Amino acid sequence: MNNKAGIDWSTYSHTDVPVPVFAIGQGQELFNGYYDNTDVAKKIMHAGKLM
Repeated sequence: MNNKAGIDWSTYSHTDVPVPVFAIGQGQELFNGYYDNTDVAKKIMHAGKLM
């Protein structure tokens, strides 16, 4: 499927380790610490009042 879509990956392994996330500006309190990578998009939408 990757070849059909023309997608290349920089790594072939994945971990479920929380990622460090930090921000400056409006909504920065939402981004201070370590979070699951799937939560980052939700936090961005919340900070931008899109949710």
